[in-house]
Amino acid sequence: MEKIILNAWSGILDYNRTHMQLLLRNERGEMNEDDESENLHILFKGVFYLEMPTVSSKRIFIYEGDEDDKKYIEAKFFEQIHCYVVLTVFILEIEQKKYYIGASNIAVAKNTLFPWQTSIEAPPKY
Repeated sequence: MEKIILNAWSGILDYNRTHMQLLLRNERGEMNEDDESENLHILFKGVFYLEMPTVSSKRIFIYEGDEDDKKYIEAKFFEQIHCYVVLTVFILEIEQKKYYIGASNIAVAKNTLFPWQTSIEAPPKY
């Protein structure tokens, strides 16, 4: 996975526990000087572990963790971690401190949604 870099304000925009999805947003104009009209959404799917701040005004680096990072999560989450088929540990590094997201995959997209408008699909109505 290529390292994702978020500049300036970023944070949790939406978390859907029942669908195990976490959405981080880098507000429009903050991540790319060439295109000030778009937000950057980072959607984690199959989320099973979170250890992170809810917002940051500092630069954030997001990348896939290594075996030591997986062992760290396993030590904290051992009784349930083996029921997940795909174990990926994503690192959010802020000022050289690591934070962790355990998820099955990640998707990155740009959009022009208004502030606090989510890109996570609503669950079906019954």
